[in-house]
Amino acid sequence: APVLGHNHGLQGAAGNAEGRLSALGSAILITVLRFSQNACRDFTDSVATLGLWDLARCARDPSGSRTMEAFLDGSAPAKMKQQLLARMVGGAYAAMALTGSGSFLLERCFDMAEGSTKEAIISELLTRERDLESKYWGPRLLKRLGAEAYKRDPLQWRRHLESTVKTKVDFEKLFGADFGDAPQPSKQDKKQRKQQQQQQQ
Repeated sequence: APVLGHNHGLQGAAGNAEGRLSALGSAILITVLRFSQNACRDFTDSVATLGLWDLARCARDPSGSRTMEAFLDGSAPAKMKQQLLARMVGGAYAAMALTGSGSFLLERCFDMAEGSTKEAIISELLTRERDLESKYWGPRLLKRLGAEAYKRDPLQWRRHLESTVKTKVDFEKLFGADFGDAPQPSKQDKKQRKQQQQQQQ
């Protein structure tokens, strides 16, 4: 049984009818997800099998988005993480982009996702471009993900992505995979995230 959500359909995911997820419960789960796979496999499996509606709801929620980040940063197999990122296409990314806390998680997902999933994320966000631009973080997020470049020339965008991925692979071969991991949020990012979450309260 899932530790978060109920695996309902995606209908209503853009709303907040069920209220917020438990901050205490999420904090406990975040701690558990930092354990080795031998100790937390049941929990990682549960998060990985959440339905699309529940993924969208968690990703939009301040506590839920941190839980999702803990899963992505934790000991779950890389294949499981990529499968989760791919399954979130179809509504979850658009839903999370429209909240401040969700937008930070979306950037993390985009950085970790494989090429085809990155393209699907951008395509999904562009379907809600007008709504997203009405949020003060929206234009920065679209720019960060290269949405305008994708709209202008998808083929050139793919070529640029392939070149970037190849450079990263070569870099990791030279210096090690750990050295090439995504950077942790800066103090400014954390401050901005806190302000966005406060405005949602």
